[in-house]
Amino acid sequence: MVVHLKSRLPTPIEGQGAEDFMWHSAAGWAEGYFISCMKRVGQAFELRAVIDGLFDADPQALIAVAGDFNSDADEVPLLAVRGRVEDTGNPGLGPRVMVPCEQTVPEPSRYSLFHQGRPNMLDHIVVSRPLLQY
Repeated sequence: MVVHLKSRLPTPIEGQGAEDFMWHSAAGWAEGYFISCMKRVGQAFELRAVIDGLFDADPQALIAVAGDFNSDADEVPLLAVRGRVEDTGNPGLGPRVMVPCEQTVPEPSRYSLFHQGRPNMLDHIVVSRPLLQY
């Protein structure tokens, strides 16, 4: 699957501006940012539901999801897709965990873009454990 989740840019709020990225109030910006975050988490939830459906049909499914998640590996959207045992508290779900392939890249080289001079990893390839062995 290929994804492009909602950007980190705040969703425009009527009456609050956002022309040229200038907001009329910090509260307006915060509301727009919150809405964008919720959209991104909702999209990640839907993606996880599709992944679980694939695992329901075949517990050894070879699954790869690639694209712009607009989140770091430890932010809620990607955590929802990953389904780590540490988060679910259920070791029985271990075979359904999705693994970020960037974990095989040395940390100083682990980024997909620079934003304001800082490296960020917002683009990911996550795979099912059965696919990871390949």
